[in-house]
Amino acid sequence: MITQVVKNSGLKEVFDKTKIVEGVWRSAVEVGGKDKDLAEKLTDQVVIFLNKKFKKTREIKSSQIGEVVEKVLIECGHAKTAKAYILFRENKKHYRQDKESLGVKDDIGLSYNSLFILKTRYLKKNEIGEIVETPREMLVRVARTLSEVEETESRKKQWFIEFMKIMETLEFLPGSRTLANAGKRNPQLANCFVWPLEDDIDEMFEILHKSTLIKKHGGGCGYNFSPVRPEGDSVGGVAGLAVGPVKMMEMFNLMTSLFRQDGKYESGNMVVLNVNHPDILNFIGAKQNDGYLSKTNISVGVTDDFMKSVLAGTDWKLINPRTGEVTNKVNAKAILELMSQMAWSTGDPGLINLSAMNRGTALANPLLKKRGMITTTNPCGEVPLFLLSLVT
Repeated sequence: MITQVVKNSGLKEVFDKTKIVEGVWRSAVEVGGKDKDLAEKLTDQVVIFLNKKFKKTREIKSSQIGEVVEKVLIECGHAKTAKAYILFRENKKHYRQDKESLGVKDDIGLSYNSLFILKTRYLKKNEIGEIVETPREMLVRVARTLSEVEETESRKKQWFIEFMKIMETLEFLPGSRTLANAGKRNPQLANCFVWPLEDDIDEMFEILHKSTLIKKHGGGCGYNFSPVRPEGDSVGGVAGLAVGPVKMMEMFNLMTSLFRQDGKYESGNMVVLNVNHPDILNFIGAKQNDGYLSKTNISVGVTDDFMKSVLAGTDWKLINPRTGEVTNKVNAKAILELMSQMAWSTGDPGLINLSAMNRGTALANPLLKKRGMITTTNPCGEVPLFLLSLVT
């Protein structure tokens, strides 16, 4: 009796009669069939024929099952259903050939689109760009890297097996940087980072350098530029020299464009500027020219006090972060209206409520007292993160 089926991909699975029923019934429905019991009876005949023809083996190919299904359908007078079934098999054949054209061995049973993405982004390549691993070998590489942190060999083996189990069944897959970088010389496994910025040129360029290395290996970075002195402020006692946050953002955007990531993964930045910064109006309108800061998302960091000022229609103080002095007052509602207008016309800026993000509750920065405020997010805004510490 047949107990196992070898699929076209080479994978083996337990022989399951219900899959034949589903195939026959699907084909019947396409040509107006309404009797599923008949599909089950025809399947019974298919199974009888298979066990008779292949009585000396317990293992057959899925293609052999398909041929027998076609034969039974035709011989039992269901020509229309047989035609629909044959067309379905032909389409699967062409689909399989399309997958084969990618030049990647599918050893875990993936779709064409999945294989294409793995080929272009995640499968390991040699120095001339040739694919040198299969999807399963990629999972082995990832599982081995993740389990390597365990202290004993038995624990490493145990967790290797556990990681493989949930990845092979596609129950879970790690993030893109883990798939791309695990096991490599620079195994950066995370996608998202945020960096502190101070109003100091040396520290600014140190962050620029280190965040560029992060992007080179696949991470996107978030920053809060609020500590940076405003445009036209004094530098070293000389008035008018400061370029301000928006111009400084250009450097980070440029480096993101120049240093591409492994696996054609587009990196990006998130820049937050607090709503009380003197350059907030320039910041809000920064991306009205198409293509400017194309690798950078921008968001205004608002607070509960600002929103109350909007509702009250009162003026909002803009404060120089270098001196702590009020440099201007602008109607809070006008600031929010400008944000809305620019967001509608360009997609930027976003809005981040720093107060809501830092309530000090289980759902809003429970580590507020221990670690301080969260002031920015990753490039897409879905992960508020604490600032990294500079490591020298």
